Amino acid sequence: METPCPVCGHVNHENGTSCANCHVDLYDSLMEIVATRSLSILHTNPLKTVQTQLLENAQPIIIYFDHDDVPMVVDRDQSFVIGRQDDRAKVDVDIDLSTLGALEKGVSRSHLILDTAIQPPHVTDLDSYNYSYINGQQLQPQRSYPLASGDELRLGHLTMRVYYK
Repeated sequence: METPCPVCGHVNHENGTSCANCHVDLYDSLMEIVATRSLSILHTNPLKTVQTQLLENAQPIIIYFDHDDVPMVVDRDQSFVIGRQDDRAKVDVDIDLSTLGALEKGVSRSHLILDTAIQPPHVTDLDSYNYSYINGQQLQPQRSYPLASGDELRLGHLTMRVYYK
């Protein structure tokens, strides 16, 4: 996935956390220009995770979606179910990707859990039909995987890049 540098405009192709052209920190630069999307936070079930470092006063996670100029900001305080809302099937998600073409891109209704309250943040595929991937590697369902800042996360065919400090 390509991540444009907000300072010089260079398109970065790798998983780096800094621009290959001007060497600016991509996270800091994105935080300066980010427009926070309003997330409709619904009921979140408790999640059992591998114990890692708990966070205090952590900066938010920035999720930069492929072909979308405005990144999403997610606070570092809980676990989120990511997928697509389906009122007919009575499926509630915390982060609804429907407006990003999630149905057409193969995102399941309850696709993935993003646990932001630990360092590093972790993701868990929820037996999704079209799978989840970190940097092109398919995730095994119901297993927690750490995310590094700059990782490419793909749900079905919906690609995003995740940044955090």
